[in-house]
Amino acid sequence: LSTYNSSDGTTYHEETHHRPITIGLQVGIPVADKWSVVTGLTYTYLHSDITNGTRFSHTLTDQKLHFVGIPLQMNYQLYNNHYCNIYLGTGGRIDFGVSGKTNHEDHLSHLPVNYSLKAAAGVQVNLFKSLNIYAEPSVQYNIPGSTRYKTYYTEHKTMLDLQFGIRFTP
Repeated sequence: LSTYNSSDGTTYHEETHHRPITIGLQVGIPVADKWSVVTGLTYTYLHSDITNGTRFSHTLTDQKLHFVGIPLQMNYQLYNNHYCNIYLGTGGRIDFGVSGKTNHEDHLSHLPVNYSLKAAAGVQVNLFKSLNIYAEPSVQYNIPGSTRYKTYYTEHKTMLDLQFGIRFTP
């Protein structure tokens, strides 16, 4: 939540940025003994409520931004047996703004490209030969590409994250 008041107290600006929702598909590719590269495709939804007002009236803007991203991460295997794999990983993601709108505008232009770096530890459980489930807590550092549209990423440069899902490993 960001709040800005004018010096004379007659106007105000408030921003509430909701935590992003990201879903995606991942593929893990072994590249050497104990090393693998993970990549895939993600979709991220960023939602913000922005209020501008005076003592007598206010305007609420509901901002919704949609991004498609490409993660790239290098994992090092700490422990592996037939059932599970424990690993450390580092990498990043690039997110491309694909659409955005507010309750006042049907189409937002010049959407940013966002970059993030992360360090993670994870556990992967083998379901079948190439299909796995994983849980991966991480620390993520967000590098917004533009401040034209303020989002959760512009307000929270560093965040804790927990990913879980299904990963295909050939």
